[in-house]
Amino acid sequence: MGMDADVIVIGPFSILTKLDVLEYPIYFYDDVQLDDLVLGWAAGANATNESYELAKICGVGAWDLGNHRVKTPVKPIGGHDDIGEDTEMEIYELLIELLKYDNVQIWYRPNG
Repeated sequence: MGMDADVIVIGPFSILTKLDVLEYPIYFYDDVQLDDLVLGWAAGANATNESYELAKICGVGAWDLGNHRVKTPVKPIGGHDDIGEDTEMEIYELLIELLKYDNVQIWYRPNG
């Protein structure tokens, strides 16, 4: 069986809107207040190798289920082709930006 994974974000609507990580189109959130906590989506992987690479960027073990909160992303090193070097850097930079906010949590979520 293969594996896929997502990086989900939990935080205030205002921040997730600002950083463009809402899970659904903006019009779904008509009655949401700026400080309401919402769920967002930061990145995903569709294959096993990509999922493991995404876990590395998140600084977590892919199947270390008790430790999937992203706290210290790891900058990708050149030569990884599973996700794509440019995409890996974009994910890393987004995680770093999200972690600047104390009221935002980021979680790696595997599915396999």
